[in-house]
Amino acid sequence: MQVFHHAGEFRSHGRKVSAAIGMFDGVHLGHQQLIRQALADAEQHEGTAVVVTFDRHPNSVVAPERVPPLIYSPRQKLRALASLNVDATLVIPFTREFSEQPADAFIGSLVRQLAPLQSLCVGRSFVFGHKRSGNVSRLQQLGRELNFVVHGIAAVSLDNEVVSSTRIRETVRAGELNCASQMLGREYALSGLV
Repeated sequence: MQVFHHAGEFRSHGRKVSAAIGMFDGVHLGHQQLIRQALADAEQHEGTAVVVTFDRHPNSVVAPERVPPLIYSPRQKLRALASLNVDATLVIPFTREFSEQPADAFIGSLVRQLAPLQSLCVGRSFVFGHKRSGNVSRLQQLGRELNFVVHGIAAVSLDNEVVSSTRIRETVRAGELNCASQMLGREYALSGLV
């Protein structure tokens, strides 16, 4: 898997791009569902499967008092993404300037950076742009205007509860590591110096 830290570095070499976008903290079963859709689209169109993520949690910029502890370090996240066989990951620096982009400008920029964009895979509750002003409905409108397909993927449930990074953090905090591992689809592990 190739990793790009600046959008200008990525080149599709003319192959259609199918991308999954999100924070992907933990790369849990729900995230894996989005990424599998991007992989399937890329395979169907003989294209490139790309994950678009961020170098830090958005709250670290827009609401520093509400930054959750990360499930995975950036290195662990990249390793988990690579294990899913995506072709490339674009890690966007989440800065104050980036956070102030209007929703349409963000998607327009992404479409140019990932040209030719075939599809964009997001969770159904995905929001984007300044003050979270864009949603899946707006993204679908932009897809029609800019000629790409949008897949709004339903949340994955386990034991009748939605799998989410927040829920995984709660189970880890409660010491329920088996439950966290089930939602991650792999063994939960801490990373750090001892």
